[in-house]
Amino acid sequence: MLRVRKPLLTLGQEIEEIPTELRPFAAAEIAVRRNHGTIKIVLEGVILDGSVREMRAFLKDVASFRATNWSLQLEALRVISTKGLRVLVQFSRVLRARGYRLTIANLHSQVYTTLQELNLLQEFDWLD
Repeated sequence: MLRVRKPLLTLGQEIEEIPTELRPFAAAEIAVRRNHGTIKIVLEGVILDGSVREMRAFLKDVASFRATNWSLQLEALRVISTKGLRVLVQFSRVLRARGYRLTIANLHSQVYTTLQELNLLQEFDWLD
């Protein structure tokens, strides 16, 4: 299993400048065996427009792995900008075009409310 964790910082920003619970991070756990694999993506902290480019690059790298089970955990994601949400929707659509689904397993209530208000809930699969 491969585990990757990356801060999503803008140029010149230092991680120590941001309170711990607000630090933007992306992580992935990748377990691929032959034609079957699982990838769990975790987003944390506050992802605003300045962090979206780094998040997009991270998701692009993760998407290069072939897996049949994709999950997204957002329980530690306090806030995400609409630009960041658009990137997540695009990522979900790319996976759907490949025949896979991006399932949201855990979600912070504020992010759920934002997805609901923007009518984006249908863009993802949901763990019951």
